[in-house]
Amino acid sequence: MLRVRFASRYVSSLCASGVCVGMAVDRIVLGFATERCGERWSVVVYPAFAIALEVVFRMVTSIALSLVTMTFLGFFLGPLFPSGLVIVGKLLPKHLHVSAIAIAAAVGQIGRAFSPFAVGTKRWRLLRIKQMLIA
Repeated sequence: MLRVRFASRYVSSLCASGVCVGMAVDRIVLGFATERCGERWSVVVYPAFAIALEVVFRMVTSIALSLVTMTFLGFFLGPLFPSGLVIVGKLLPKHLHVSAIAIAAAVGQIGRAFSPFAVGTKRWRLLRIKQMLIA
């Protein structure tokens, strides 16, 4: 946001906060939709919306639209982890539930903690991790 869209630090921090606000709101709103439609449906449809929003974010350089798309990106990415855990709980035998969900939660938290560090590091900056994940 700072280098590409020449936004201020305040607007850039609003964009990052928008992702977290979107994730918080979706836990309330999309929880009911996910329960009605099913977890497997949500794991297919929500990432499709997230990829479309990411494409819009990359193509349009408007700061206001960037804020909105990042908020909705967080909105659609938020239920993926809990839905994935529910699917894992349904697929695995009962004696593996605790260890499998604990490993999935640990890997998810490690990835969430490491990703901002890796993106911010000069050595990793060229890799453009987010674009690689979408591709």
